[in-house]
Amino acid sequence: MQLQLQLQLQLQLQFLLNLAVRGMDPQKALDTPRWRWLRGLEVAVEQRWTQHAMAVLSARGHRLIAQPELSGFGCGQAVLCNPAGGYVAGSDSRADGLAQGY
Repeated sequence: MQLQLQLQLQLQLQFLLNLAVRGMDPQKALDTPRWRWLRGLEVAVEQRWTQHAMAVLSARGHRLIAQPELSGFGCGQAVLCNPAGGYVAGSDSRADGLAQGY
C-alpha cells in the first residue's frame, strides 16, 4: 500500500508539473514519458525517454533503469476547466480510458 501511494504521488506530481511549469495541455501532460524513483539515486524511466535526457541524469550520478511504459508507470485521465471557456481533457495512452465532462 505504501509503495502504491508513493508511486501515485510521484506520477501526479509529474502530471501537475507538465501542466503548470511546462505549459502542456492535459493530453500531452499525460502522454509524456515518466520516471519513478526507486531508492537512493536509482530511477526507473520509460524506454521512450530521449538519450539526451538519460545522459544528463546519468552524468549527475543517477542510475537509470529503462523499462517498458506498461511496467508500473500508472495511467490517468483528466478534465480541466478552461479559463477561456469550456473544458479540455486528456486520456492516457498507456491504458484504455475515456476523459469526459459536462
